[in-house]
Amino acid sequence: MDTLLVLAIAAVLAVGVWFLAGRGDGQTAVQDKTIEVMIELTKKDEAFTKLPKVGDTVTLGVKEKMPATVTKVEVLPAISQGKDMVNGKFTEEPIPDLYNVQITVEGTGTESASAVEINGNPLRVGAESAIKSKDWVGYGFILSVETRD
Repeated sequence: MDTLLVLAIAAVLAVGVWFLAGRGDGQTAVQDKTIEVMIELTKKDEAFTKLPKVGDTVTLGVKEKMPATVTKVEVLPAISQGKDMVNGKFTEEPIPDLYNVQITVEGTGTESASAVEINGNPLRVGAESAIKSKDWVGYGFILSVETRD
């Protein structure tokens, strides 16, 4: 019985050491990177499309506070998608007087095997994100996250 107890304790210690050693390797792989994020704000009026400018200082997130700078602004017509029930085809129709604004921003952050982060906050494609400047604010979805040295 004592032998089983000693073996169980040794097994628990071995698993603990293996787990902690594995975690340390992942943390050493963190690298500082320039991070480029594209956020799409949908169904905006024409007045809003003139507000975001290249060079604007912005903050991503509501509570997260991820600082970045606008590097590109692209304005596209807003599109409504539907299905033609008679023919079984999908259709796309432009929505009059509304636009989708794709804003690309750049910030400094880190990249690891598990996440790309700015200010310790992970950025993921498809996630909702607020973006705000001193002159404008929007809420949309992250379309892409790219890193470079």
